[in-house]
Amino acid sequence: MQPDKEIFDSSVTWGAPMLAFIIGFLRSIRNDKEFIVSAIECALLAGAAFGVQPIFAYFGLPQNLAWGVAVWIGYIGVDAISRTLKKRTRRGE
Repeated sequence: MQPDKEIFDSSVTWGAPMLAFIIGFLRSIRNDKEFIVSAIECALLAGAAFGVQPIFAYFGLPQNLAWGVAVWIGYIGVDAISRTLKKRTRRGE
């Protein structure tokens, strides 16, 4: 039995991570980070945005929400995500 829709729509699959990369890179440039550091961070953000679409498909949510999540991921950036994770892991100690 074939599914009616593909899980990975090509525009969302590759567009949302690229958007997260671009937004994150522009944010990094504004914060005067080095080019290599910015590129590595933005690649991590794009990887995170790539994983959002299958999660939305699993829960039955519209896959176009990945665009908004990609912008959000790119805007808050790696620094804010790592600070939040560090705070949460220190609480458990």
